[in-house]
Amino acid sequence: MTCSAIYLAGVYVYLYYIVEDPDAISDQLGLISSVLTFMLFSLPVLEIIDHVKRQSSEGMSLSLLFGSLVCSAAWYAYGMMLKNPYISFPNIPGLATSIGKLGVLWWYPRQRVSKKD
Repeated sequence: MTCSAIYLAGVYVYLYYIVEDPDAISDQLGLISSVLTFMLFSLPVLEIIDHVKRQSSEGMSLSLLFGSLVCSAAWYAYGMMLKNPYISFPNIPGLATSIGKLGVLWWYPRQRVSKKD
């Protein structure tokens, strides 16, 4: 929580005291938000790798994955309609990870397959 407050205070100071042009503030805030969102949407790739290594989709929720896919697709489409890369770009990894997780859910069974000697 403290790190988040320091980060937000730093962004505020940077945008309102260092960058003075209102158009530049909007672009800089969009860029900062896009990079942060891109990184957060990319984190589930590690979960996909773990499920592939275990060859199991145990713990994955179909309804949550479908909701994530629809949400990312809607925001991506909205950003494309507005021609705003700060809205559309961060949702690309959200779409990719949702599709990847759905593929893992379809390809691997819920239970881990045990090997018999």
